[in-house]
Amino acid sequence: MNKEELIHMVYRGAHAGASSTVQIFRRGIEQSPYADKWLTDGIMYSVYAGRLSAVGTDQDDPLEKYWKLRRNIMLYDIPERPVEVAGRDAVRLLEKAFCRRITDLPLWR
Repeated sequence: MNKEELIHMVYRGAHAGASSTVQIFRRGIEQSPYADKWLTDGIMYSVYAGRLSAVGTDQDDPLEKYWKLRRNIMLYDIPERPVEVAGRDAVRLLEKAFCRRITDLPLWR
């Protein structure tokens, strides 16, 4: 399924047994690079940070997922993306934004 079909499916409310139409905007919405792994019937979607991503299924038990996360491991497809901060004041900005010293970190960390 391509991006346009996926967005159309969410638009017409065909996810998780939804009976009402949910309006979303096509422009600027990206599909997760892992969409082919979670694209099944019953998936509930959310748009966050300009990316359409799965947030659960209509059969998920929140309590079961909570304990699985606490006792084991879970893999999540988060819609975050890397950001490059550049310029002569970049380090000074990052020193204020993060709780650890940026100047002490090796490159690409």
